[in-house]
Amino acid sequence: MNFFFGVKSSIIDSTLTIPRFRNSNRTKKKYMVFQLEISNNKWKIKNLSDIELNKDFYKIDSSLINNENIFCLATKEEILELEKNNHSRLMNLNNYTDTSPAFRANLQVSIKDGGFSSFQSEYPFSMVTKKGSILSPLSSLCNRNADENIIFLKNIIELPIQDEFGVFFVNLKTKRVLKREVAVTNFLNE
Repeated sequence: MNFFFGVKSSIIDSTLTIPRFRNSNRTKKKYMVFQLEISNNKWKIKNLSDIELNKDFYKIDSSLINNENIFCLATKEEILELEKNNHSRLMNLNNYTDTSPAFRANLQVSIKDGGFSSFQSEYPFSMVTKKGSILSPLSSLCNRNADENIIFLKNIIELPIQDEFGVFFVNLKTKRVLKREVAVTNFLNE
């Protein structure tokens, strides 16, 4: 199972396009898009039955995207399992998006003054339950010729909580911390 997310900031909007089909299979109409958001330490679930769709894709408009919500594909029966669990933690409800090659959704990120780019937007359930650290070279994340580089970090965890954690920018050659930031779980950090 995958979760999907968008990006919203003062200068950026996004839309999500999620396939209704699996790689080589037909569209399964029983799978719907659900929005999940934290409310009173529970996962609040909303069926997005009124979103734009065509024969093969769901399209989630920027008006439905914020930095706290996530989306998933599930059947009504699968969502009932989460409700039986008292909305207390995310669950691996299905294997519909567990495909090879990997199931992909498109995240179109638009700068409000013009310009856009597209990225993959899927967050596998297997990552939701992992604890640990991420080490990534900034050279693959940033463009030194850009006017501005923005890094977004989405950290989805199974519990419906927003806990702070440290983010450190480290010079690996000198092993010095160059910058410290505070990020929050279940939130898109900029």
